[in-house]
Amino acid sequence: MTRRRLLTASALTVALVVLASACTTDALGPLAPSADLLGDATDLLRILQRQGPVEEALVTQIVGPEGGTIALGGDELVVRIPSGALPSATEITLVRAAGTDVKYHFSPHGLQFSKPVKVEIDLHGTVVEELLGTTLGLVAVYFDNGDSSEPHTVVASELFDVTVTLDGRAVFNTTHFSGYCLAMD
Repeated sequence: MTRRRLLTASALTVALVVLASACTTDALGPLAPSADLLGDATDLLRILQRQGPVEEALVTQIVGPEGGTIALGGDELVVRIPSGALPSATEITLVRAAGTDVKYHFSPHGLQFSKPVKVEIDLHGTVVEELLGTTLGLVAVYFDNGDSSEPHTVVASELFDVTVTLDGRAVFNTTHFSGYCLAMD
């Protein structure tokens, strides 16, 4: 009789697991993923560092509804705005912050795009250069003011998934302009 209770309990456990897994969808089907992969964040993160300090640099360019590409420092920072992302010609400014933080300000601040904009940052000359080709644990961080109480850290308002290309570029997409930096997650 003990064996029969054990089989009954096992069958009941399997039935509950199947029932629980079937309850992961609602009447409309499976739950949709969030708009971005990592969502909102409030953690203090370490900003990725360059191997040596750089001076502030900026570039300004007008981009219209046809889209365009803006490059800062050769190809250190490349922003690709697709066709249809902007309704009219807009003056875009990219600023590299001085110092060792891999940190940039994009303006006009708060500019919204109707299609995702691709941001590419060259990782050569950063402290992760020797780790290229491995899982780096990098995230792109949107920040409001960029200031925290500790040097080389940032309080993240939002995080974006980063892909590291074979040629050593960190790539992420955004639909709005503000301050962005790369950080170690």
